[in-house]
Amino acid sequence: LATLQGFFYTFWYRRNPENPEKAWKEYEKQVNDVQEIFGTRIKKGWQTDRGRVYLQYGPPNTRVTRPNDPDYWPFEIWHYYETNDGLHDRRFLFVNTTLAQDYELLHSDVPQEVKNQDWPNLVRTRTMNTPSEVNRSSNTQSTDPFLQDELMQLWYTPH
Repeated sequence: LATLQGFFYTFWYRRNPENPEKAWKEYEKQVNDVQEIFGTRIKKGWQTDRGRVYLQYGPPNTRVTRPNDPDYWPFEIWHYYETNDGLHDRRFLFVNTTLAQDYELLHSDVPQEVKNQDWPNLVRTRTMNTPSEVNRSSNTQSTDPFLQDELMQLWYTPH
C-alpha cells in the first residue's frame, strides 16, 4: 500500500510540483465530467473512445454532432485548434453504428490514432451493422465523387 501511495504521489508531483493534490483534483474532475457526458449503461465514460480522447487531448474547440441525419450514421467531428500535447488543427471522427450511445473513433488525422481513408463512405452508407465489422485501419483510398458534400465540409471547415 505504501508503494502504491508513493507512486501515486510521485506521478502527480511530476505534473505539478507546487501542488500535486491540485493536479489530482483537476484530473479527477475531468474524469467525473467525462463520466457524466460519455458514460453509458455498459461503459464508464473514460472507457469510451470519446472519453479517452477528451481526457488525452482535452475538450475539443468545436464539436459537430449529427445524431439523426437519415443520410449518415450518427457521427461527431471534433476539431482542436491545439491539443494538450501541442498538435495544431487536428480532428477526430466518431461514428455510432449500433445506434446506442457509444460512438467509436473511426478516423483521425492525429499521428498514432486510428486512420481510415474510406471514412466518408463508411459514414454515408449506413451499411455497417456493428463496429466490429468496420475495418478501422483501412487504407483504401476513397473514390467518392461527392468530395464537397456537407460531410467533407464539416471535416475540413470547423465551426
